[in-house]
Amino acid sequence: MSLDYLTDWNQWISSHKELVTLVVVPVVTLTVTAIINRSAEKRSAAASLEAEHRAAQERRLQLELSRRMKLADFRQNWLDHLREDFAVILAFVPEYSKKDEAKFAEVNKRIQSVLLRMNPNEDVPKEIFKQLLKLINEKESIAFELLNLVNLYLKSEWVRLKKELSDYKNLEESL
Repeated sequence: MSLDYLTDWNQWISSHKELVTLVVVPVVTLTVTAIINRSAEKRSAAASLEAEHRAAQERRLQLELSRRMKLADFRQNWLDHLREDFAVILAFVPEYSKKDEAKFAEVNKRIQSVLLRMNPNEDVPKEIFKQLLKLINEKESIAFELLNLVNLYLKSEWVRLKKELSDYKNLEESL
């Protein structure tokens, strides 16, 4: 029965060649073209959304990297100022017995600057604060201990800064 059906279709197409050529072929072509175009538009829209997503992700990455680099710059500047303050403080120790009010005022200013820059809740800064107070009262015998504490603290901050920069590189490589 199905073979008869195909034979009937074949005969109808043969007897209506002009109709099939003028109507059916263009309609089928138009339908297939519309389906293909719709599919291409969907792929193009998906690719466009993906590109926008990647661009937004790249912008977020750049903002985060910029923020971290600025933070690293601030931390490096902070460490440089701490070093400078401690250099002035420790250089003054041998001259402490001389009553030079201008130098004493400068050292006192540097001590206050150090105290304001460091977190008094952390262990090493607490010890540095104690040593600074002793230095003001007991002079030279404390300078060596203070120098070691400051170096320890600056080293730990330097390690923290290097880790942040390493995290920055890892974040950049991951995206």
